[in-house]
Amino acid sequence: MSNHCVDVLEADFDLLVGEASKTRPILIDFWAKWCQPCLKLKPLLEAAAEIAAGAFLLAKIDIDQNPNLAAAFRISSVPTVVVFLDGNPVNRHTGILTPSEIEAFMRPYLPGPAEEFLKKALEATTAGDDTLAFQLAKEAFAADETDDRARLFLVKCLLKQPSGQTDIPLIESLLEPFSDTGPLAAEVLKLKGKLFFVQCPPVSGIGSDLYQKGCAKAAAGATEEAIVLLLEAGELNDKLARGPVKLALIQAFHLLGEGHPKLAAFRSNLMMLIT
Repeated sequence: MSNHCVDVLEADFDLLVGEASKTRPILIDFWAKWCQPCLKLKPLLEAAAEIAAGAFLLAKIDIDQNPNLAAAFRISSVPTVVVFLDGNPVNRHTGILTPSEIEAFMRPYLPGPAEEFLKKALEATTAGDDTLAFQLAKEAFAADETDDRARLFLVKCLLKQPSGQTDIPLIESLLEPFSDTGPLAAEVLKLKGKLFFVQCPPVSGIGSDLYQKGCAKAAAGATEEAIVLLLEAGELNDKLARGPVKLALIQAFHLLGEGHPKLAAFRSNLMMLIT
């Protein structure tokens, strides 16, 4: 038996599938000896597991030997394959699959070519080596430009570049494919907020000095201090409050993130400022 394939019984399921799925994806193959499509699919799945070289484990479950598992997964027809990840089923397919279809089916759950670069880049960031992290971020993105994590990590590194060296057009092009909704929305909004303060459009009039100081604080990562300064600027200049200050505060709220203990109070302050 290959190290990448295992036959699973009901007594083994929690260990071989449940626990194992916390460290790598499990592709469960529900099959039966009397099922001809199952017998055709079996070697294709085994070959895919070998090619993946351990990136996922193929767990084969004979529904006749394991009726309770089949019932638990509501298997009404075989072959059925189920992706199991972090202790939960996340996708399934019933019927035969070609090798290319198997590869496409598993691709979202497997590490891409940027994975190793990203891992090292995160380690470099933790160690405080931003120069190495930036180089690894560029290598990660070059390895797979379709990897959203690699794209966003590169944006983070670009935004850390010294003042005057930030490549604004490149950052804008990297962020362009993302919307403000979806699973990456919070991170994307934070990066867009940081980009706003790095550029910090100039203003004039009473309170403009506080506005500029607030933008500088936000760009440096002192978001709460920035919000206080921006609110003070708005209190001094109603026109500023309803224009640049309002826009800047919205970006600062994105930097704080939903769930921040002071966010609701800051939003209330903004509403009082402009009403």
